[in-house]
Amino acid sequence: MSEAVRGRLELATRDVDVARASVGELFCPHRLEPRSDGRGVDLTLKSVRLGGLAIVELDYGVTVDILPGELSTFYLVQIPLRGTARIEQGRDELVSDLSTASVLSPVDPIRMTWRADNPQLLVYVDRALLESELTRLVGRRAGRPLVFDLGMPTRTPQVRSWLRAVRFLWHEAGDEGSILEQRATADAFSRALTAQLLETQPHTFTDAVRPVRLAPPSVARRAVDHIEAHLGEPLAVGDIADEVGTSTRALQEAFRREFDTTPVAFVRELRLTRAHEMLRRAEPGTTTVTEVAMGLGITHLGRFSVHYNGRYGESPSATLWRR
Repeated sequence: MSEAVRGRLELATRDVDVARASVGELFCPHRLEPRSDGRGVDLTLKSVRLGGLAIVELDYGVTVDILPGELSTFYLVQIPLRGTARIEQGRDELVSDLSTASVLSPVDPIRMTWRADNPQLLVYVDRALLESELTRLVGRRAGRPLVFDLGMPTRTPQVRSWLRAVRFLWHEAGDEGSILEQRATADAFSRALTAQLLETQPHTFTDAVRPVRLAPPSVARRAVDHIEAHLGEPLAVGDIADEVGTSTRALQEAFRREFDTTPVAFVRELRLTRAHEMLRRAEPGTTTVTEVAMGLGITHLGRFSVHYNGRYGESPSATLWRR
């Protein structure tokens, strides 16, 4: 198992105690009470953990009551793939189905009933990770708990975009040679997904997150200077924003205004340009495409080759050996 994509687990069991213990290790201790008479459960579970974030596909197979109390240390988004579930947290309750996911916060007791044939895709976000991203977005530490609205309508454009990102990470984490095998890349994707959740789902700090404080043009120029000086290193947007003293969203808006692009796209295009220059100048036999790419912080050679070919009309190796 790679260093970044870790905590991978697959399980199938009919034993209630095994199901309770296994799910409890992923999330937290809880009561699990099947409503089937003596049948136990028919649990299937697949999960992958990426630092402070985990994605889990879970199906109990039968109707179950789940009582975890307060989550305390994490947030949990529950996305039904079929069927329905009843979710209660504090004074709020909803019926969750294909049109409505649920977002559980760690501050009130929870009681849930998952119906039979109700597989769900779950996104676990460590509380410290989510609160750190909130601080990045608003530029200050929160003085009170972050609490999300319980219901998440899955058919709005913003939520559909977030769900596509979740499914991308879920499938990418299972591929050999994935970009997520690099710790810095996995951490960057986890943080980006967390920040997008804060920008998408209403919560107690939504008014502070959504307005973007415009950064002066000098912020974008300082960010470019930092990117150029550290092009061979991991360059997460949040880290760049920290270096130039602004929030992630303000940095993104500054790049949109100054360069009509995003920081991520800017880094990718600059790396392509530098790679092309280095491959054109290199004497064949003195270096390799892999060495050039890795030296520029490019960790996924397959995607690099596709983007390079799309821009220059030939493969990186063809540029290197054309002299």
